[in-house]
Amino acid sequence: MRISISKKSPSATDLPEILKQEFSSQYGYKLFGLGKIPTIMVSKSNFVGAQITVRENEIDIQSTAPSLVMAYMLTVIEFLGLIAFFPLWIDNLRKQGRLLEKELATFFNQKYS
Repeated sequence: MRISISKKSPSATDLPEILKQEFSSQYGYKLFGLGKIPTIMVSKSNFVGAQITVRENEIDIQSTAPSLVMAYMLTVIEFLGLIAFFPLWIDNLRKQGRLLEKELATFFNQKYS
């Protein structure tokens, strides 16, 4: 989800602290990435998270697994998930990821648009 912002965008190094103030200890926050555009990973659980990338006039939010290990594990489970339980479980995780994405988008729209 891409959000256009009209106010000055927060720096990626400040954003984890801003999110901690808004959402307290409800989620985990981690800054990672090299180069000009670092990324913030917000984790709701071991399986549900969102990646936030801040650019000059926009903020990108994408729901994803909060770590590469979990992303790989979920992909393998989904690929091999011929049993009825796993596709339903993964679908539930995707729904939770989209809800987290919408919650973060609402916050950014209210604060920076």
